[in-house]
Amino acid sequence: MLKNVVFDVCNVLLEFDCHNFVYEVFEDKNIADNVKKALIDYDLWNQFDMGPESEEKIVEGLLAAYPRYAKEIKYAFDEAPKYLTRCDYPTAWIKELQAAGFKVYILSNYCRYMINARPDAIDFVPALDGGFFSCNIHMIKPHADIFEKLCEEYHLEPAECIFVDDRPDNIEAAKGCGWQGLVFTNYDETHANLKQVLGY
Repeated sequence: MLKNVVFDVCNVLLEFDCHNFVYEVFEDKNIADNVKKALIDYDLWNQFDMGPESEEKIVEGLLAAYPRYAKEIKYAFDEAPKYLTRCDYPTAWIKELQAAGFKVYILSNYCRYMINARPDAIDFVPALDGGFFSCNIHMIKPHADIFEKLCEEYHLEPAECIFVDDRPDNIEAAKGCGWQGLVFTNYDETHANLKQVLGY
């Protein structure tokens, strides 16, 4: 019997395309292509999501690795929080699930930079029953340890958890830990599907 709903955050409870936002930052597609390639090749966001001791050193390393586009990369990085979109439904969705008798948690690959830059986008956090941002525990999806830590911390049974995430690989990782999973497509469709699965 499902008792716990666990949400991803990015592109589920808020919107941010961590690589393709550069096409909104730069009119020149060639520059955007090269900045995107640098971000992907350097694995910037995953490094940030792991909660490094110094985010500044990660950025410095990125700029040093791509000196030709260092100015543009720095500009894109500084502009990135502007392209994160706060959604209007998370708090109401959380409270709806809680009213139906479910506990609601988050399990998200997310970095301190975005937490600090855009606190308005995660204003739903106080409504939750708990959860983790990856940067605070130095673990990221889709590794099994992050799912296991949530269960251990909140005394959850894996079979009683369902994970909602926009990435199928993360859903498969959750299933590998004994959870159920539901791929997020958009709010209306996923809200209806989750309601059907939970039976309320």
